Amino acid sequence: MRVRLGLGQTLLTVAMLLASFSAAATEKRTALDWLQAMVVATQQLNYEGQFVYEHSRGLTTMSIAHAYQDGQVRERLVYLDGPPREVIRYGDKVICVTPKNEVIRFDHQGTPILFAQAFQKNLSKIASLYKLELDGHGRIANRSTTVINVVPNDQHRYGYRLWLDQDTALLLKSVLLDNKGKLLERLQFTSIQTGEAIAEERLVSSLNDENAVEQVISTQSVSRQPSDTLQSWHVSWVPDGFELSRHDERKHSGYGMTIASLMFSDGLAGFSVFVEQGDERSAAQQALSRRGAMTAISRMLKDNNNIYLVTVVGEVPEKTAEKIAVSVQSALNKR
Repeated sequence: MRVRLGLGQTLLTVAMLLASFSAAATEKRTALDWLQAMVVATQQLNYEGQFVYEHSRGLTTMSIAHAYQDGQVRERLVYLDGPPREVIRYGDKVICVTPKNEVIRFDHQGTPILFAQAFQKNLSKIASLYKLELDGHGRIANRSTTVINVVPNDQHRYGYRLWLDQDTALLLKSVLLDNKGKLLERLQFTSIQTGEAIAEERLVSSLNDENAVEQVISTQSVSRQPSDTLQSWHVSWVPDGFELSRHDERKHSGYGMTIASLMFSDGLAGFSVFVEQGDERSAAQQALSRRGAMTAISRMLKDNNNIYLVTVVGEVPEKTAEKIAVSVQSALNKR
């Protein structure tokens, strides 16, 4: 059965948007114009496909079904390699379905390893943080693309090379580069279908095994009133241009663990700061790990008689992540 709720109006709106985009194809567009169109397409276009994620530890294959209904994003992300794992999204609610012995904690902007989720709707400020360049054309998943280079102006950010579908502006391939031009990670669609209604069964989890566990993530924007837990933390240093974009609280139903996080974005790249209750063993959990461009660094924080574990996860260099982690403090001690 095809999904119909609000679909006619939504498809008409998107069709008009994309028609306008195509009609102006002969006009000269800037790289920023393309990125702004990409943000709209990523959110409001229906699409289904498979993509690969290449990083320092190997290659992961994933599938995605994405629908836009009544002003809300519905999405299902499936890991096709390793243990069965799925991520289901409906607006601001995200459910990670995994085996009981695994915790997906280091997801980014609500969903791990998802195209363009770090891109904000307002990209105007990134022109002062990055150099944006049109760099010809390419072909990805049998589609013609426009190529854009995004070069950072400082050492606290990575560079991007993006391939956008010429017809829809949907992001089909993304390569992240360090300041020496070394490839850190690659995300690339191998097949993609756009513009069609997404069947309901493609948007709900297929994992109903008794050994599976759901992790519900409830996310709120910074314009809403955060909980007492979130209000109690402050990040005293972030690189220029990064702003707090979302609050997040998540509770793992299998472990009863509540984790508070603060998400930051510069309009293109992003990182999250996670804070959870710790103990004396937290010193042993302090670590640094890398997976492609994704850095994860954990540090123990002592606040009065309490111990916490602070983890910074995101697409920032190691030294930047470490400086962010050590700047986290209780709001009561905010200077």
